Amino acid sequence: MSTRSPAPTRRRLLGLALAGAAWPPLALGAADPEQRPEGATGYAVAIGGALKYDHAAIWTRLVQLSGGTGSRWVVFPTAAANPQATGWRLTDALERHGAQADLLPVAPRWSGTDVARAVRDPLLIQRVRSARGVFFAG
Repeated sequence: MSTRSPAPTRRRLLGLALAGAAWPPLALGAADPEQRPEGATGYAVAIGGALKYDHAAIWTRLVQLSGGTGSRWVVFPTAAANPQATGWRLTDALERHGAQADLLPVAPRWSGTDVARAVRDPLLIQRVRSARGVFFAG
């Protein structure tokens, strides 16, 4: 067991997630631009852990806000007790509602993954940058 502080790894996870700061503005489809604050290019949605995988209205709206059918998402199962299982359920929920979802193996409990190394992987960083939505689980 490592005695290192988890803070550097948490900062790297946040950095990977924020790599999308250069994302192009979201194609918001039917969302009303008049209701967005000046200069806003997208949405941040905080959802509690009780979101059900079969709550169609929420999943559909998330996909719509990220550009609609075919929008690309990445899923970070960072704080899930079973990151693989949770991550696959989340990608399935997003895909059933029209998104293209990509599960990233970035979680301290993900067996066989070195999180500190994964968050520096240029391929993972590119996958985050090309996404139009990011979902954190846990």
